Amino acid sequence: MLPHGQDFFSLGELLLLALAAGHALALVAALHALGSQRPQGRTALLAILLAILRRLAIVDGAYFLIVLATTLSPPEPIPTPHFGDAVCHAHRCVAVVSVEGAAPATAAQTAARRSSETTTVTLTLRLSNSSRYASRDPWPRRVFVLDDRGARYPLDAAEAPLTAPLDAGEVRTTARRFTLPAAARPVGFFVDQSDGSAPALRCLIVGGSCWYAPPPHRAIAFD
Repeated sequence: MLPHGQDFFSLGELLLLALAAGHALALVAALHALGSQRPQGRTALLAILLAILRRLAIVDGAYFLIVLATTLSPPEPIPTPHFGDAVCHAHRCVAVVSVEGAAPATAAQTAARRSSETTTVTLTLRLSNSSRYASRDPWPRRVFVLDDRGARYPLDAAEAPLTAPLDAGEVRTTARRFTLPAAARPVGFFVDQSDGSAPALRCLIVGGSCWYAPPPHRAIAFD
């Protein structure tokens, strides 16, 4: 079992490092052969280039076989996070500390909401960077409050995004507002983790989700 967490390499990252090391070794071996043989003419040079390509093909073939072998078991389900549980992308994390406006409303508050047709939910969020280096990764790009029917409501247009740079080891608490219909009951905070990459291409590069659908990301539950 590999150590895991924000300060350790994932299996996919280790495989990529191994691929880079294999390429470097293949090139060094080919250059050593080139220096020892001192090829003359195009035929000899072509033979050296073919030897380089052959070594690289062996390295790449072994890498892709290992990647595919790591995807044979189904992915583990992602447990539902709750208050204080962090949702992370690399070293950047976001957690919900508190929610205002998600509790059941009184009769007077319900009447006031119906008259305004909207209600405001304020979330206190904890942003953190566990890396030893400053993080300027623009994440999280999109966040939503979910209601009990599964509808998503984004940050209010006047609110600042959550993608500001974080210093090494920085932990920052901030508040953001979301506007919902008066009848909606907020039940969770969803962080969009999609990066736009094709699942099949991502599988071939770093493994995971080749044979099985990736587990859906869970919203942070307000309970």
